Amino acid sequence: QERGSRDAMAVGDVDCALFNQNFYSPAIIFAPASTLHDGRGKLIECLNASTSSGHPTSHMPIVYLQLLLNLSTSCAVHENTDPTILKGDATNQMDILSVLPQSNLYYNRLVRKADFARLYLAYLFRRHDVVLEMASNVKKHLAESKFYPTLELLLEKFYLGLAAYSIVRRGDVDGNNVTWRAISDNLRNEMKALS
Repeated sequence: QERGSRDAMAVGDVDCALFNQNFYSPAIIFAPASTLHDGRGKLIECLNASTSSGHPTSHMPIVYLQLLLNLSTSCAVHENTDPTILKGDATNQMDILSVLPQSNLYYNRLVRKADFARLYLAYLFRRHDVVLEMASNVKKHLAESKFYPTLELLLEKFYLGLAAYSIVRRGDVDGNNVTWRAISDNLRNEMKALS
Protein backbone atom coordinates (compact mmCIF):
# COMPACT_ATOMS: atom_id res chain seq x y z
CA GLN A 1 0.00 0.00 0.00
CA GLU A 2 2.83 2.38 0.85
CA ARG A 3 4.57 1.75 -2.48
CA GLY A 4 1.26 1.93 -4.38
CA SER A 5 0.58 5.33 -2.86
CA ARG A 6 4.08 6.61 -3.62
CA ASP A 7 4.03 5.34 -7.21
CA ALA A 8 0.54 6.74 -7.88
CA MET A 9 1.56 10.15 -6.52
CA ALA A 10 4.70 10.11 -8.69
CA VAL A 11 2.58 9.83 -11.85
CA GLY A 12 -0.03 12.32 -10.64
CA ASP A 13 -2.84 9.86 -9.84
CA VAL A 14 -3.98 11.52 -6.61
CA ASP A 15 -7.16 9.45 -6.21
CA CYS A 16 -5.27 6.16 -6.39
CA ALA A 17 -2.56 7.48 -4.04
CA LEU A 18 -5.13 8.54 -1.43
CA PHE A 19 -7.00 5.25 -1.82
CA ASN A 20 -3.77 3.40 -0.96
CA GLN A 21 -2.96 5.74 1.92
CA ASN A 22 -6.38 5.20 3.45
CA PHE A 23 -5.65 1.45 3.44
CA TYR A 24 -2.10 1.92 4.64
CA SER A 25 -2.85 4.19 7.64
CA PRO A 26 -4.55 1.61 9.89
CA ALA A 27 -1.98 -1.03 8.92
CA ILE A 28 0.75 1.13 10.49
CA ILE A 29 -0.93 0.73 13.89
CA PHE A 30 -2.64 -2.64 13.71
CA ALA A 31 0.02 -4.56 11.78
CA PRO A 32 3.15 -2.79 13.00
CA ALA A 33 6.50 -3.77 11.66
CA SER A 34 8.27 -1.44 14.07
CA THR A 35 7.78 0.77 17.14
CA LEU A 36 5.04 3.32 17.89
CA HIS A 37 7.64 6.06 17.32
CA ASP A 38 8.41 4.74 13.82
CA GLY A 39 4.68 4.40 13.14
CA ARG A 40 4.20 8.03 14.14
CA GLY A 41 6.81 9.11 11.59
CA LYS A 42 5.17 7.04 8.85
CA LEU A 43 1.71 8.40 9.67
CA ILE A 44 3.01 11.97 9.62
CA GLU A 45 4.58 11.33 6.19
CA CYS A 46 1.31 9.80 4.99
CA LEU A 47 -0.69 12.73 6.34
CA ASN A 48 1.65 15.33 4.82
CA ALA A 49 1.50 13.64 1.42
CA SER A 50 -2.28 13.39 1.48
CA THR A 51 -3.08 16.86 2.82
CA SER A 52 -0.93 18.46 0.13
CA SER A 53 -3.37 17.03 -2.41
CA GLY A 54 -6.32 18.94 -0.96
CA HIS A 55 -8.65 15.95 -1.50
CA PRO A 56 -11.50 15.59 1.07
CA THR A 57 -10.28 12.15 2.19
CA SER A 58 -6.84 13.53 2.96
CA HIS A 59 -7.77 14.07 6.61
CA MET A 60 -8.49 10.41 7.32
CA PRO A 61 -4.93 9.55 8.52
CA ILE A 62 -5.36 12.18 11.28
CA VAL A 63 -7.66 9.76 13.12
CA TYR A 64 -4.97 7.07 13.20
CA LEU A 65 -2.20 9.52 14.03
CA GLN A 66 -4.15 10.84 17.04
CA LEU A 67 -4.98 7.26 18.07
CA LEU A 68 -1.29 6.41 17.96
CA LEU A 69 -0.40 9.55 19.93
CA ASN A 70 -2.98 8.60 22.56
CA LEU A 71 -1.40 5.13 22.77
CA SER A 72 2.18 6.38 22.98
CA THR A 73 1.42 8.94 25.69
CA SER A 74 -0.78 6.63 27.76
CA CYS A 75 1.88 6.30 30.46
CA ALA A 76 1.78 10.06 31.03
CA VAL A 77 -2.02 10.24 31.19
CA HIS A 78 -3.34 11.72 34.41
CA GLU A 79 -6.28 10.21 36.25
CA ASN A 80 -8.67 12.94 35.07
CA THR A 81 -7.69 12.62 31.40
CA ASP A 82 -9.78 10.51 29.03
CA PRO A 83 -7.39 8.61 26.70
CA THR A 84 -10.28 7.90 24.30
CA ILE A 85 -10.74 11.55 23.29
CA LEU A 86 -9.29 12.16 19.81
CA LYS A 87 -7.95 15.60 20.55
CA GLY A 88 -4.30 16.51 20.77
CA ASP A 89 -1.16 17.18 18.76
CA ALA A 90 -2.48 15.67 15.51
CA THR A 91 -5.67 17.72 15.65
CA ASN A 92 -4.21 20.99 17.00
CA GLN A 93 -6.19 20.40 20.21
CA MET A 94 -9.51 20.45 18.32
CA ASP A 95 -12.10 17.70 18.16
CA ILE A 96 -11.19 15.33 15.30
CA LEU A 97 -14.63 15.79 13.72
CA SER A 98 -14.02 19.50 13.19
CA VAL A 99 -11.49 18.86 10.38
CA LEU A 100 -14.36 18.44 7.89
CA PRO A 101 -17.68 20.29 7.70
CA GLN A 102 -20.74 18.09 8.31
CA SER A 103 -21.95 18.88 4.81
CA ASN A 104 -18.84 17.22 3.31
CA LEU A 105 -19.45 13.96 1.45
CA TYR A 106 -16.73 12.24 3.51
CA TYR A 107 -17.84 13.50 6.93
CA ASN A 108 -19.71 10.29 7.81
CA ARG A 109 -16.64 8.26 6.94
CA LEU A 110 -14.58 10.42 9.31
CA VAL A 111 -17.20 9.86 12.05
CA ARG A 112 -16.99 6.11 11.45
CA LYS A 113 -13.20 6.07 11.75
CA ALA A 114 -13.33 8.22 14.89
CA ASP A 115 -15.96 5.99 16.51
CA PHE A 116 -13.87 2.88 15.81
CA ALA A 117 -10.70 4.56 17.13
CA ARG A 118 -12.52 5.54 20.32
CA LEU A 119 -13.90 1.99 20.71
CA TYR A 120 -10.40 0.57 20.34
CA LEU A 121 -8.91 3.00 22.87
CA ALA A 122 -11.81 2.53 25.30
CA TYR A 123 -11.40 -1.24 25.14
CA LEU A 124 -7.64 -1.03 25.75
CA PHE A 125 -7.92 1.49 28.59
CA ARG A 126 -10.98 -0.24 30.12
CA ARG A 127 -13.25 2.77 29.82
CA HIS A 128 -16.41 0.66 29.88
CA ASP A 129 -18.77 3.64 29.67
CA VAL A 130 -17.17 4.67 26.38
CA VAL A 131 -17.00 1.04 25.15
CA LEU A 132 -20.77 0.73 25.42
CA GLU A 133 -21.43 4.01 23.57
CA MET A 134 -18.89 3.42 20.80
CA ALA A 135 -19.84 -0.25 20.36
CA SER A 136 -23.40 0.90 19.66
CA ASN A 137 -22.08 3.40 17.10
CA VAL A 138 -19.77 0.89 15.39
CA LYS A 139 -22.59 -1.69 15.28
CA LYS A 140 -24.76 0.91 13.51
CA HIS A 141 -21.98 1.76 11.02
CA LEU A 142 -21.50 -1.92 10.18
CA ALA A 143 -25.23 -2.36 9.56
CA GLU A 144 -25.30 0.63 7.18
CA SER A 145 -22.07 -0.35 5.41
CA LYS A 146 -22.22 -0.80 1.64
CA PHE A 147 -18.52 -0.51 0.83
CA TYR A 148 -15.64 -0.05 3.22
CA PRO A 149 -11.94 -0.97 3.06
CA THR A 150 -11.56 -4.63 4.02
CA LEU A 151 -8.80 -4.15 6.61
CA GLU A 152 -10.82 -1.56 8.50
CA LEU A 153 -13.99 -3.65 8.23
CA LEU A 154 -12.19 -6.64 9.75
CA LEU A 155 -10.74 -4.48 12.52
CA GLU A 156 -14.17 -3.04 13.31
CA LYS A 157 -15.74 -6.49 13.48
CA PHE A 158 -12.95 -7.97 15.59
CA TYR A 159 -12.90 -5.19 18.18
CA LEU A 160 -16.68 -4.87 18.22
CA GLY A 161 -16.82 -8.59 19.04
CA LEU A 162 -14.33 -8.15 21.89
CA ALA A 163 -16.24 -5.10 23.14
CA ALA A 164 -19.54 -6.99 22.99
CA TYR A 165 -18.11 -9.83 25.09
CA SER A 166 -16.79 -7.26 27.55
CA ILE A 167 -20.23 -5.60 27.76
CA VAL A 168 -21.87 -8.98 28.44
CA ARG A 169 -19.24 -9.94 31.02
CA ARG A 170 -19.73 -6.68 32.93
CA GLY A 171 -23.52 -6.78 32.63
CA ASP A 172 -23.56 -3.08 31.76
CA VAL A 173 -26.82 -3.07 29.79
CA ASP A 174 -30.19 -3.55 31.40
CA GLY A 175 -31.88 -6.49 29.70
CA ASN A 176 -29.73 -6.23 26.56
CA ASN A 177 -27.10 -8.83 27.46
CA VAL A 178 -28.78 -11.35 25.14
CA THR A 179 -28.49 -8.91 22.22
CA TRP A 180 -24.82 -8.17 22.90
CA ARG A 181 -24.13 -11.88 23.40
CA ALA A 182 -25.68 -12.62 19.98
CA ILE A 183 -23.59 -9.84 18.40
CA SER A 184 -20.38 -11.19 19.91
CA ASP A 185 -21.18 -14.79 18.91
CA ASN A 186 -22.08 -13.77 15.33
CA LEU A 187 -18.89 -11.75 14.94
CA ARG A 188 -16.80 -14.60 16.36
CA ASN A 189 -18.34 -16.99 13.83
CA GLU A 190 -17.71 -14.50 11.02
CA MET A 191 -14.07 -14.09 12.02
CA LYS A 192 -13.69 -17.88 12.26
CA ALA A 193 -15.12 -18.30 8.75
CA LEU A 194 -12.90 -15.55 7.36
CA SER A 195 -9.76 -17.05 8.90
